[in-house]
This record gives sequence, structure tokens and C-alpha cells, in this order.
Amino acid sequence: MRVTAAIIVIVATLVTAASAFDRTYANYGKFLAAHVCKGGVSYATVKSDTLFARLKTDFAGLSRSGFDSLPENDRIAYLVNAYNFWTIVLIVDNLPLKKGIRDISSPWGKKSVRLFGEQVSLDHIEHDLLRAQFGEPRVHFALVCASKSCPVLQATPFAGRTLDAQLTVAARQFLTDPSRNQISASATTISRIFDWYGGDFDKKYGGYAAFITQVTGTQIAGRLRFLDYDWSLNAVVGCP
Repeated sequence: MRVTAAIIVIVATLVTAASAFDRTYANYGKFLAAHVCKGGVSYATVKSDTLFARLKTDFAGLSRSGFDSLPENDRIAYLVNAYNFWTIVLIVDNLPLKKGIRDISSPWGKKSVRLFGEQVSLDHIEHDLLRAQFGEPRVHFALVCASKSCPVLQATPFAGRTLDAQLTVAARQFLTDPSRNQISASATTISRIFDWYGGDFDKKYGGYAAFITQVTGTQIAGRLRFLDYDWSLNAVVGCP
């Protein structure tokens, strides 16, 4: 009986921790709506937003046990949203920048993220958690590194219940953007992301070429090259 009671208490604690976390990301949604537009982020207006400090607490408030008790899609959505939000924090904390995120010393290795009661890096979220544990390569179109060649930061948060559709939209938006990919049956120029992480598409899609064809309907043929990556800051001047 004692063992059973202890198990019940543990399960109840995990459920409470998970349910206390807002999986709709209402505050984060308001924040994005105010500062994300025209394919970029209005970094200059972020710091004065009262939601900015509150969101740091919100994202840092989810415990490891609460995270582990969430459904898989909710865990992926949380990590993607956290990566994108803490990237914004990193940029704002280091303004002004001459060009972009690479002006910051070791931006992806710096332990600038508060996660599960620890200080971790953006690399930890992307590589040790998302890529290593979930095998969902479409996150590469959702993670935004504050640069012009990165995918566009979506103006709405990712959420577990809509994650599959949101990742599909993000992938299609990225692949059909001629500033990021130029795909045709005769010659194809694609994002350097596929050069760096193309192997992530092998298991689920049979390779990135098959994935691109699935999303765009265009068979990759002929000469293939990768675009140079533009690390300039994805900043815009104000959002309506």
C-alpha cells in the first residue's frame, strides 16, 4: 500500500507540473505578434516589453520532470520555442552588433539558457536534445539563429497539438523562398542547412533530396550547389 501511495503521489506531481505549464504559449504568442514581422525581429523594441522578463521566467519554470511527462510533440514544441526565445535574449543582451550573431563570442556554445534548473547552451537544445532524442529533421526549418539565411521566425508559437502542420508549413515556406532555396529540374541551389544536417533526413525521408521533392513537387536534377550563408542579423525596424 505504501509503495502504491508513493507512486500515486509521484504521478500526481508530474501531472500537476505539466498542466501548470501553458502549452498554448499565450504570453509568448503576444510577444511574437508584437515584435516579429516582415521576415525579421524588431530587437530594438523587445527590451522595453514587460513580457520579455516574464517570458524568461516562464521558459525557465518548466522542470525536467514536468517536461518528461509531456507528450512527445509538446516536448519538441517547447524546445523549439525555447531555442528561438533564448536566441532573441542572446541578441538583445549583446546589442549593438556590427553584423550579427557571430559577433558574439561562442554564441551557440555559451551557457546562456536557463533550462530545467541549469544553465545550458543553444547547442545543447539543438543537438543533444532535439536532434539526438526526437529524430524530427523538420525542426531545422523552425529553429531560428537570428540570421537572414535562417528560416523565418514564425509569428505564432509552436504547440504540440498543431506541431506536425506547423513544421510542414515552415518547411514549405523555407523551401519555396527563392532567397533561401532555388529549386528546379535543371539546376538547384539550396540552403547550406542541407549541407550541414542533410543526414538528419535519411531515416525518416530517405534523404534530403527526397524530402525536398515531397514538399515542393520538384525533382532535384542536374547541378546541385549550396548557397553561401548570410549571417547578417534578421532585424527589422519596428513592427505594426
